Amino acid sequence: MMQSMSSQDFHGELADGGEFEIVFVSFDRSEGDLKKYMEECHGDWYCIPFGSPKIQELATRYSVSGIPALVIIKGDGKEITKNGRNDVQV
Repeated sequence: MMQSMSSQDFHGELADGGEFEIVFVSFDRSEGDLKKYMEECHGDWYCIPFGSPKIQELATRYSVSGIPALVIIKGDGKEITKNGRNDVQV
């Protein structure tokens, strides 16, 4: 079982000047839907291409079973939190 860091650990890393990137993993039903959503909401984010096998691989690896979901991971793939939505909402 994968251990995750607490939200305090996550916030501590950001407070210490940790850099991060957002990579959007879409479960859109068509490439057109994905493109429209990215243009309207997340145009400057990196995105896994529509239909990539990496999408299901990542969903399985990080136990994503519904949307929306925000999993925060380190560059080495270590999970920080599965509850990223709660941790970053203002």
